[in-house]
Amino acid sequence: MTATANPIIPEAATRNERVKVVAREQGFALAPDIFASGTALYESNQFSRKREEIAKRTDAPLALENFRERIRKEHREDHDVTVKSLRMLPTGYISTDAGLILPESDAFKRLATFTLPPGASSFLPACEPALRATNANAFWQEGGYDNTLGAAMIDKEARVKLRVRNGGADRKLWAVTSPTYGRFDVDQVAALLAESLKAEAKAEVTYDGYRAVFDLSWVTPIEDPRLVGTGELFHAGVRISTADDASERLRVWALIERGLCRNFGIIDKSEQDVGSRIHRGNQFNKESIETLIQEAHAKIAPFVDAWIEAAKDKIFDGDEDARVKLQRFVDRGHLKIAGVDKQSVFNRVYSAWQKEPGYTRTSLVNALTRAAHESPWASPWQSQAVEQAAMQYVYVRDLALN
Repeated sequence: MTATANPIIPEAATRNERVKVVAREQGFALAPDIFASGTALYESNQFSRKREEIAKRTDAPLALENFRERIRKEHREDHDVTVKSLRMLPTGYISTDAGLILPESDAFKRLATFTLPPGASSFLPACEPALRATNANAFWQEGGYDNTLGAAMIDKEARVKLRVRNGGADRKLWAVTSPTYGRFDVDQVAALLAESLKAEAKAEVTYDGYRAVFDLSWVTPIEDPRLVGTGELFHAGVRISTADDASERLRVWALIERGLCRNFGIIDKSEQDVGSRIHRGNQFNKESIETLIQEAHAKIAPFVDAWIEAAKDKIFDGDEDARVKLQRFVDRGHLKIAGVDKQSVFNRVYSAWQKEPGYTRTSLVNALTRAAHESPWASPWQSQAVEQAAMQYVYVRDLALN
């Protein structure tokens, strides 16, 4: 590495310039660079920490299945009922065709909005339970109020959909929707995301009982910050936000993150809104949501595909052991170091490989990186040549060693 004020890593510069072109072609809006693309990071930087924060997340299939199991334990049910069939007891419970249910605070406000005159959702929750029941029942026995017409009108055949689940010892009313509500709940979204995975991913699910945010993430296979330059794309992901109480529509984003400064503290997070769906029967279904997820995956596919190639390409597999193939890697001229004979090069790389053995392209890159920084070399230029080779073989395909 040169001793200039802002040394450039040529491979990182080339890689990051290519990333910018592809990102813009995919529709991402990128922040301007702060340093020349590929400028080496400071010795003390945050790259490893930021990468590890994502890499240590739970594997996506497990995270999504755990979340689905959590929702299954709620034992959700939907009941399409007439407003006239509802009766509130002085205890606060509501008698329905499905039995007694206890409304959560926000759910009762929502029920009042759907079925009672304007303003009722504001004052009734503040009333004593007995007074609340007297007022609600007086209106409900006449039918529901249609509050969408400007002036509230009584609809004797009005219906609502009650969403009920377990809540301690009670069955809780946790959401109220119109009868046309399109049900595709968060557990179904999780299943759809699991089906959509074509490569290993990490996942985080944030859930507050009503709204869920799903984050699928992939990270760069480059682990050594000494191979990283400014402008480095280190994270790509898909995010979905949805609410099962119909308080918001389902939205899907694709996102990428790049480090802009030499300590990797300034991050350019570019999010692209892929689309949304409202909770209406003819729009909110598996096919329409699946389309959005596929579009989001397609936005980040060029980056993720390049990253996973190293992990999927098991170049040391086969009948021969890794030592033989690694020797062949050096003998065939894939790693040439000026002033160092092939056997010495092999010995250093194989020694590095033994400290962290593996059989994928990533294992080869890790061995080269370790050899570059832990083996004795006569000059920094020799170490740099091994380091550059490590970066090169992250992306080179069809490296036949048989």
